[in-house]
Amino acid sequence: MEYKSRISYLRDKISESNIDTLFISNKDNIRYYSGFTGTFAFLLISKEKSIIITDSRYTLRAEEESPDYEIYQLKSGDNWIENSTNITKTKIIGYEGDHVSVNLLNQLKKRAEKINEWKDFSEKITLGRIIKSEEEVRILQETINISDSAFNTVSKKINIGMTEKDVAWEMEKEMRELGAESPSFDTIVASGINGSKPHHSPTDKLINNNEAITIDMGAKYKGYCSDLTRTIFIGESDEKFKKIYTTVL
Repeated sequence: MEYKSRISYLRDKISESNIDTLFISNKDNIRYYSGFTGTFAFLLISKEKSIIITDSRYTLRAEEESPDYEIYQLKSGDNWIENSTNITKTKIIGYEGDHVSVNLLNQLKKRAEKINEWKDFSEKITLGRIIKSEEEVRILQETINISDSAFNTVSKKINIGMTEKDVAWEMEKEMRELGAESPSFDTIVASGINGSKPHHSPTDKLINNNEAITIDMGAKYKGYCSDLTRTIFIGESDEKFKKIYTTVL
């Protein structure tokens, strides 16, 4: 992946915005700008330094997944925000105002007293992700193909007497077997009257003959997500259903 160019983009924005260092805490942005897939980390990026802050559970993973970053390993009682921002010589710091809670921000300010100003940098971080590269487009297409293929395979196996939970599990299992790291969200299978609930959670309700099933599903693959919604009919659909279905399409 193009992590060096993504870091360069952030450094350009740092220079334009008159800040010293950027603090990233959103795990999706951490993965996008570093490749790190663990569940606990922060990034500090300055004009000269790129640092990933994590604990001993993830240091080896960080070394493997984020070779463009120095590793700062957290230790018990460590004032990591002060120590790490001292490394980057930070006086003005940018952070994700749309992600950092007021409570966390107050804690960070209290523990890093040498920092004079905290600036919301959310928009510029997000803008860096809007225009997709050829590689990203290729991965997105692969992600879509996984969910498409899973739907095409499993939809042919749906039988009367299966439960909504059964169908959801088969969809998720098929996506994983095709290479997905996980579903991109909780799979929705809404049969019969449950189709009136847009975000229905699958239940033990049995699939019956002559009823519609709405399936909303997606795959997460290499950090990118697909989202696919389809409605199928078990048995013979009547003219009223066909008219409504065609109108919605």
